[in-house]
Amino acid sequence: MSAHKYFIFIVLVLITSFSGLSGCSTDNQVLKYENKVNKNDNIVPGIEAPESDEKMMVAATGKGLEPETGSPAQKRFMAERAAIIDGYRKLAERLGGIILHSSTRAGMSEVTSDVITTEVNTYMRGARVHSVEFKDGYATAEIRVYLAPRDSKFYN
Repeated sequence: MSAHKYFIFIVLVLITSFSGLSGCSTDNQVLKYENKVNKNDNIVPGIEAPESDEKMMVAATGKGLEPETGSPAQKRFMAERAAIIDGYRKLAERLGGIILHSSTRAGMSEVTSDVITTEVNTYMRGARVHSVEFKDGYATAEIRVYLAPRDSKFYN
């Protein structure tokens, strides 16, 4: 198996395993109007510095484990990449929601099959990796996006 295919396989395994373990708890944070954004930090296209006082930051923390095989540098890179992808997925779930499919089969007074799958399909623009940390084979990445409130055209 080539290194590229192995990397994709590990990332998919990590994403599916972490999404199943998360349950109802979440590491997502929503901070409203707490942090003023400097002109250099203004990462959302179309938002000027005076408007940044009204922006809202949404953050998600992704987690990744290093694989069992590979050089130390490869293991670290793959763990950090998995954490970044997991963070983007959590941010996409937070902003765009998830599609949940479930199926349960029962017969003769017992459940024979119970399958729950989730799907995320979101286009994100302006999200950014804020920090990545690696310690003892475990990586965490914080992904942030700044959103500006929109004026409603239908309600006052």
